[in-house]
Amino acid sequence: IIAASSICRLYYVRARRAKMDEQVNAARETLLEMQALMKQPGWARLSAAAAKHIEARKNEVLLKPTEDTAAENYMKGEIQGIALFVEIPRQLIEMNKDILDTARRLEEEGAE
Repeated sequence: IIAASSICRLYYVRARRAKMDEQVNAARETLLEMQALMKQPGWARLSAAAAKHIEARKNEVLLKPTEDTAAENYMKGEIQGIALFVEIPRQLIEMNKDILDTARRLEEEGAE
């Protein structure tokens, strides 16, 4: 006879394993999508256009000091937003590589 605590423990381990497998699959899928995105010629073109927009806004903020701090802060926010947009795929790649590396290490530790 299997004790109730053993059944609960077995259920917990299986549920935890299923959740980890789900997270690993999602990380792998996201990693591959973002790597494919960054290899596209369109991504290079979009990144270059974003860099030009950032440069133009920086020049406007730096070269034309204004009394209107709200407008200046708005433009600084635009600069940060555009830079963030371009950086998101790289961040997702690194984050999902970390998830996959951690999962691989856990698998190796479990196999020993």
